[in-house]
Amino acid sequence: MQTVLQNQLDPSAPPRAVLLYRASTKKQTDTDNDIPLQRNMLVPWAERQGWQIIDQFCEGGVSGFKVSADNRDALVKIKAMAERREFDVLGLYMSDRLGRLASETPLVVAFLNRMGVRVMSFSEGEIANQSHNDSLTCFIKFWQAEGESRKTQRRVQDATLDCVKRGVWRGGNPPYGYKMVSRGRLNGKGKPIRDIDIDPEEAEVVKTIFRLYAVEHYGSYGIAKYLNDRGITRAKGGPWMGQKILKLLRDKMYLGHYELYKQDKTKDSVLSLVMEHMVIIDQKTFDEAQKRLRESGEKYAKGRRPTQFGSLIFNGMVFCTECGRKFTTHRYSYETLDADGKPQRNNYCKYRCNSFRIPSRKKSTCTSSQYKADDIEEQVVMLSKKFIRQVDKDQILATHKNDIQVRLETVQSLLQKEERELAKKDKEIAKLKDEIMKSLMGEGTFAPDIIQGMLATKEGERAGYGCKDRAADHP
Repeated sequence: MQTVLQNQLDPSAPPRAVLLYRASTKKQTDTDNDIPLQRNMLVPWAERQGWQIIDQFCEGGVSGFKVSADNRDALVKIKAMAERREFDVLGLYMSDRLGRLASETPLVVAFLNRMGVRVMSFSEGEIANQSHNDSLTCFIKFWQAEGESRKTQRRVQDATLDCVKRGVWRGGNPPYGYKMVSRGRLNGKGKPIRDIDIDPEEAEVVKTIFRLYAVEHYGSYGIAKYLNDRGITRAKGGPWMGQKILKLLRDKMYLGHYELYKQDKTKDSVLSLVMEHMVIIDQKTFDEAQKRLRESGEKYAKGRRPTQFGSLIFNGMVFCTECGRKFTTHRYSYETLDADGKPQRNNYCKYRCNSFRIPSRKKSTCTSSQYKADDIEEQVVMLSKKFIRQVDKDQILATHKNDIQVRLETVQSLLQKEERELAKKDKEIAKLKDEIMKSLMGEGTFAPDIIQGMLATKEGERAGYGCKDRAADHP
């Protein structure tokens, strides 16, 4: 705070600068997660400008295209510092280091400008978004940056698809049952290319899992308990869990296929040709497991409902005091004889911590056993009635009316904001149409195809606001 006041009182004080470095992948950083190429350029440049460097932020392995500004820790801190008026200049290597989203990054620039912060690029000079013309130029800059990211994304996707079709391992940790090996292949830089091969010990565990599920009809949690009880751990030493078992059972890698998009439900998966040296599970056993998985899923969808919709009152709302896990509910049936000696079936319900079925490395299995559902529900209902009797009903009604008023004012404020944004979009569209006419007459600054693309984007945004308006009119 003292530094802020000194800078405001002394106009001759050097501008305070914050430097931001960003690289999209970890491969572009050094062992300390630093980006020395950008740092070595920006620090001397800032000193030549006469700026006082008060802080530096480094984002290694953070995509400016896939990660929103709200989810980038460095930008969140920088915006908070700007609100507190702690610096005057934000220094970047290039404008796209700030972000590559045409719908978002210009707004970040506008926010910093409103806070009195100049955004300066080592390669491009000042980046501003204050006037109407600045908004257009700024949007074009980041629209082009987003387009380059989309082209790069497409090239990577095509290369990945080609690798899968040719049966080339794309890198990363192999599935359980396989291990990394080197067969002497080198990449363009002379570094070894890792392949994968079957791990004999883990492959036997995989065969056991498929046998227990497909042949002996164990459940996923039962298989996890079977393995954990025998001291068999996952690849990284952790305990087995039901979801990990289900994921393993669905993996077509064990048939000798590389599979692409197996976790993306919006795309059809792509399989490589069968690689005989990678086969662990035969087709018949795999098909039996998939059949059981489908039947189990259909049974769950038809008859079994999520825990919060169970038959007990507090299903999904009771937690273990020892391990913090959610209690599950269990129903047991047993027979007794009535006064006439006839058998009758009785139901016994209870809440129970499920840690013994889903173990964790971080939390040991708790010692809590089980609690009768009647005991818990009776206590909660009794306390709830006591609370309701003590509630001040007039105060609740008054608070409710105040909440309605606050919500009404909020909705009105949002509607006014939407109207302002709509008017702004209309002005921008008109401006772009003027630019198209100038370009056709040879007087424009930008090529017509660029302006056409921007116009289509803005008209799409304008149409989106129209949908919001219709949704508001017809709730």
